[in-house]
Amino acid sequence: MKKILIILMLTMGTKAFASCDVFIPNKYFHHDSGYSINFDFYKLLQPKGYFEVLDSSAPHVLLIEGQEIKGRFHKAQARMSFGDIHIIQTVVCLTQWCGVSDYAKAFNKAYRRLSDQLPVCRK
Repeated sequence: MKKILIILMLTMGTKAFASCDVFIPNKYFHHDSGYSINFDFYKLLQPKGYFEVLDSSAPHVLLIEGQEIKGRFHKAQARMSFGDIHIIQTVVCLTQWCGVSDYAKAFNKAYRRLSDQLPVCRK
């Protein structure tokens, strides 16, 4: 009887945490120069009660993308989306083409805004 009770409690406990699971399909940004920016969202998700999982059927998905906006002045644009929260940050590139450092600045700003707007997960 104790074993059944323990198994039941463990199963219920993991389902309670499942609502706070986050799937991040792409954890890096690859620049045309051959360099990449790798993201680690543990410090963002853990204090808010979220857990990163490798299962694409998780209730929350964190999307990350970057692109270069061409015009008179080129801009590095970083986008982060988490449910209803959509963050877009742009940085004006000081050279003719946007470098990895420009994207790093844009992603850093987007990360900080996402950190401020991310709600605490209620189980």
